Amino acid sequence: LSLRGETPAGFALVGVGGALIGLGGLLLSFLKAGTPILSRKTILTIFPALLLLTTAAFVAGFAF
Repeated sequence: LSLRGETPAGFALVGVGGALIGLGGLLLSFLKAGTPILSRKTILTIFPALLLLTTAAFVAGFAF
């Protein structure tokens, strides 16, 4: 919608936030399935930062 000009350009960050939370979900689902893309330690290390970036992208996207 942002690319078509139907919403402000900053709203594209909401899509980025959605992509980041999707990435986190994929990492956790592969970990649960027993075929992790990254090691368990790495996933659990980057997960809090990923959630922080997701939250920041959603907040910024809705604020702009």
